[in-house]
Amino acid sequence: MLGQPPIGAIGGQIKVEEKSNELTALPQLLRLLDIAGCVVTVDALGRQKEIARQIVSQGGDYVFALKGNQGLLQERVQTLFAHSETRDGQRMEQDKTRKLDKEHGRLEKRSCQTVAAKDWLFYLDPDGEWPRLQTIAKVVAERAGDGVSSEDTRHFISSLPCDAPLLLQSVRDHWGVENGLHWVLDVAFREDDSRLRKGHGAQNFSLLRRLALNLLRHDQSIKAGIKAKRRRTGWDEAYLLRILAA
Repeated sequence: MLGQPPIGAIGGQIKVEEKSNELTALPQLLRLLDIAGCVVTVDALGRQKEIARQIVSQGGDYVFALKGNQGLLQERVQTLFAHSETRDGQRMEQDKTRKLDKEHGRLEKRSCQTVAAKDWLFYLDPDGEWPRLQTIAKVVAERAGDGVSSEDTRHFISSLPCDAPLLLQSVRDHWGVENGLHWVLDVAFREDDSRLRKGHGAQNFSLLRRLALNLLRHDQSIKAGIKAKRRRTGWDEAYLLRILAA
């Protein structure tokens, strides 16, 4: 029986076939995973309704970003949030939270407002196409540093309850994949510099890098970054064996 995977571990991956896209690979990947009790976050994609139904049928919850691909739904969500700021809209069931982070000389403020969707399903989803839709969310990220400032507003729908801190954390965890996975693979494993093109080499080494990343993240015997741990496995055979045996 497998134990609980370390935080940030890669649970699985499927190659996107040629002349195809993530939409065909994602349902296959979800079927391989036990997502019961988990929150699945997906960036703006088409066919989200089918994916949402699959997530709910497997016992999970979803948080989906809205963009132009869900134009009418996004417009309705924006309208409801505008209404929530009016005197009449203050009676809507809603929640708010804010988080401030300061690191590397940059100040980042994130605010999240959630509105319970149950009383507005006749407007948001009149045909009942979104399974267990409970909450809509608006996340505003304000960044300032080095004389430059920016503001970004995104909207989400979710099967989670109307809990602003929970929704904000789910959204942050989603974007943490960029720093916690892709950035690490590029910096520690130099994945973007790989010139493997022949046969199944690229796919095989992609899998090996992710297996190695999982093992290195699982190790807590030393305090060091992934790049330093990887380097040590080449210098210290005892440490390499400890990583492999874990």
